[in-house]
Amino acid sequence: MAESEAAPRASKKHIYVMLVVIACPVLLVTFVGFLGWPIIQFKDSLTQERKAIEEELNKIRSAGLPVTVEELDAWYPRVTDDRNAAILLEKAFEAIRTVSDRSSPVFLLERVEFPRSDQELSQDLKTAAAELVRQNQECLAYVHEALTKENCRFPVGFHQRVETELPHLIKLRCLDNMLALEALLATDAHDGDGAFAALHDAVRLPHALANEPVIVSQLLRCAMLKRFMGTLEWTLGRSHLSESQLQMLQDGVTREDDADVLFKALVGERCCMMEPVARGALLSDSS
Repeated sequence: MAESEAAPRASKKHIYVMLVVIACPVLLVTFVGFLGWPIIQFKDSLTQERKAIEEELNKIRSAGLPVTVEELDAWYPRVTDDRNAAILLEKAFEAIRTVSDRSSPVFLLERVEFPRSDQELSQDLKTAAAELVRQNQECLAYVHEALTKENCRFPVGFHQRVETELPHLIKLRCLDNMLALEALLATDAHDGDGAFAALHDAVRLPHALANEPVIVSQLLRCAMLKRFMGTLEWTLGRSHLSESQLQMLQDGVTREDDADVLFKALVGERCCMMEPVARGALLSDSS
């Protein structure tokens, strides 16, 4: 009796073991297939996305435009030292002399508050500006010499991408304000030729940034041109410039009316922002 009852139990146990042995591989295959199919789809999707990115990058390159910071550096026109205004402007930067009196209206040279066209020079600004210009004759001489050169490229490294350092920008703003102050002083002293000389340098100085493929550089260039226009308006309300002088100033403004500078800046910004994507595509090509 006991043996007859033990036999069915053993048979049932054997059946359970067989079911488990059969079911486990089936469940394993099903589970792997359930997970593997999305993984395969995801890999195929990545491959398609990579190909799409590579196609877009190739389109940009086929248009003669850069996609990496190395390509941007090569695309940004090189200038030999003998033709590079930046060499002399760097000397002008080193020669800048600022005032130590914190109460002076020109203490922060990059943030001078200029009079409106309907305002006269305050005595404080006139005195401080005169002393500033007197102390910076060597600096202004470098600026004048630099502006006789048509080309300019500062030592900008794009490897830091959006964190690229541009120390020359604040120095250019200082030089721009100094030229504006020089023009105001000459106008106030009824020195039309002196005012023109300062204005002529002021309208040419923004061109130093014309080829720099960085948005902030082009924003500064626009701000410098705006300062020039304000200084010119102030001068023309109080002094007389000859037709030939006015034409030279007009030519300077016309030269800066170039939509390509903004395009170049956008190209540069795109390279810096897109560098990780482009670099990833390049690494996938090499692999």
